[in-house]
Amino acid sequence: MTILRKQQKEHDFNKCVLEILKELEKGARTERQLVIRTAEKGYPASRLSEALTYLKNFDFVYKSHRVKGRDKVVISRIGKKKLEAMMFQNDYAL
Repeated sequence: MTILRKQQKEHDFNKCVLEILKELEKGARTERQLVIRTAEKGYPASRLSEALTYLKNFDFVYKSHRVKGRDKVVISRIGKKKLEAMMFQNDYAL
């Protein structure tokens, strides 16, 4: 039973990361906007913070810098494709 829970947790995490990427593509420019928009879709805050931390570890995917006192989020197209491929592999390797 614990193996199934772990797989479900990984699946939920992957879905959350992909949802954050979709929101970035739609135009979310601050971490606050990302969290609000993704939370509206029913993802738990703990999963969101894990996903944001995960994305920050990839230099080619996620950059955050201050613009006029706010954190601006930037994502590269190449990074988005690489990360989506990784998420897809993780999800279906189970």
